[in-house]
Amino acid sequence: MLQYRDYEHKRPDSLARRMAARDAMKVAVTEWMRANAELIGFWAGILTTSSFAPQVVRTWRTGGDGLSWGMLALFGAGVGLWLVYGVLQWSGPLMFANGLTELQIVFIAFLKMWKRETR
Repeated sequence: MLQYRDYEHKRPDSLARRMAARDAMKVAVTEWMRANAELIGFWAGILTTSSFAPQVVRTWRTGGDGLSWGMLALFGAGVGLWLVYGVLQWSGPLMFANGLTELQIVFIAFLKMWKRETR
């Protein structure tokens, strides 16, 4: 019958193998992410930019009721700064996503003003 002392000499080796495998996986994932950083950024931009599209449709239908000018101004300023940052970093995904989002914000502001005048 095995005793605890029989496992003592095996445990550090088994633990070391598990830790080495975990570290190798971390390195592989990190290397993959670095190699595909622009692709990851592109898809992140596509998803976040397209998530704002329903707000454009809702603003078209309702005229922007319930959407405050303050929120729109702050969000637009933030997205504008992200766009400038993307240009400074020369990052295609940042420029693309924030440029499109900024266009959506401008369009929403236009709709909000236009719908208000037609009422």
